[in-house]
Amino acid sequence: SSAAAAAVLAGGGVDALPRPVDVTDACDPDGVSLTYADTVSAGGCANEAVVERVWRATDGCGQMYEETQIIRIVDTVPPVLDVPESVQVSCSEGRTPKVTGKATAVDACSGSVLPTYSDIMMDGACGITDGVIRRTWLAVDECGNAVNGTQHINVTDMSAPLLVRVPPPTAAVECGPTADTSEANLGTVVATDDCAAIPTVEMLESPFEVACGTAGAFTRTWNVTDGCEGPVTQAEQRIVVVDTREPTFTFVPMSTTVECGGAVPSDMATAEDECSNSVKVVRNETVTPICGGAREIVRTWRAVDECFLERVAFETVAVVDTMAPEFESFTKIISLECTKDAQSTLPVNTGYVNATDICTPHPEVQFVDGSFEDGKCEQEFAFVREWTAVDECGNEKVTQQRIEVHDMTPPTVMLDELEHRLECTAALLERLADKRWANVTVRDSCDETPSLEFVDAVTLCSAGAPMPSAMVGVPPMPPGGSKEEMDCTDCGGGGGTGVKREGGGGGAGGPPPPPPARRWRR
Repeated sequence: SSAAAAAVLAGGGVDALPRPVDVTDACDPDGVSLTYADTVSAGGCANEAVVERVWRATDGCGQMYEETQIIRIVDTVPPVLDVPESVQVSCSEGRTPKVTGKATAVDACSGSVLPTYSDIMMDGACGITDGVIRRTWLAVDECGNAVNGTQHINVTDMSAPLLVRVPPPTAAVECGPTADTSEANLGTVVATDDCAAIPTVEMLESPFEVACGTAGAFTRTWNVTDGCEGPVTQAEQRIVVVDTREPTFTFVPMSTTVECGGAVPSDMATAEDECSNSVKVVRNETVTPICGGAREIVRTWRAVDECFLERVAFETVAVVDTMAPEFESFTKIISLECTKDAQSTLPVNTGYVNATDICTPHPEVQFVDGSFEDGKCEQEFAFVREWTAVDECGNEKVTQQRIEVHDMTPPTVMLDELEHRLECTAALLERLADKRWANVTVRDSCDETPSLEFVDAVTLCSAGAPMPSAMVGVPPMPPGGSKEEMDCTDCGGGGGTGVKREGGGGGAGGPPPPPPARRWRR
């Protein structure tokens, strides 16, 4: 049987129904009892039932009479629905009945009924972010009796979007072709909103503030809105593009060694920088003298970019002097006439040998004379003069020069009398052999004491006359004259000659013969 029908019956609701019949009895009009028994069966729903009631009338003698009555219990009245008042909420407060209020319903047959609801969103001024929700509450009892009611919920957007992820307030990026200032690299914002499913994010960048080269800074701003004319949520990030790397040399002249007098390299170093349009390259030189024209040149190259970052490189040029001086043209063999001057063989008389050097303007030239070689006589000799040229770096060159001293000039004979006449007598030869009467002077440029001799050449006074016995052995002279030769000879074999004429008496009948001549010889 239906529990709901049983509950109705138990509540005495059926007893209030009128009796279906009147009970009478002929014998016992007042003593008849009336009872009933119900049989309940389910109806069309939980709250409906069919009651089959059998009435029984019994008199005092036990006589019984039954009659059946059909009672149908039906539920056609809907529950009573109590709907909350219309309310205004923000998106952040939520839209559930817990916030907006719950409807309640009571049914006469079912008791408390749990209402349900459905919403229809009517767009507001900001599209789907706000508006009016028309919420329809529905209460249905167990027999399908329904009642509904409407509640209006006014949803407004009263708060700004919320940033759930924000990039760092500052970010530094190294300048250069690979510098990445994108949001993907430095971060972006992520926002939510109570009303908007996906808030609108607008990114703005300030003009780039150049510091130096391509380094500088700018500000990135994000404006986040939810589509309504409400507050705007902002976030900022300061992005600094820095230059911390020095320039890079693309070429630096290699350290090298050059010979003094050669060309010193003058190539310029070059440099580049990823963050500068131009790089200034400055050269400073330090020159350290070594000797002569030799020196060490240290070049300091400084590459400076537009942010005043610099890189330093060094180049060393060693200017060396490894070449000896060169002698100028000079006479290799010098022949000198012997003189009595002891200084005659010195360079002041023979000539100096000069030298030139690429690195030393005036190289020092010194000489050393070697041992003497004897000549044909003591006044003749020769020696080797060794010249040494030394520059300021100690490079030297040696050459030799031969000095030869010869006696090639004969002595000079000077006579006081070039002609002396003697009377031809028997004692003539004795007088001729006597040198005392002859004043002869001999001079030689080399020999202090040249030897002096004489040889007489005698011619007889007359042709064909017999030679005096005292003159036997004297070489005859050609006819027609008489002379005395005086030869002087020096060490070198040079001979000097002087002639002294001596006249005798002339022969009879003819011109006087030429006087005899004396030749002096050293």
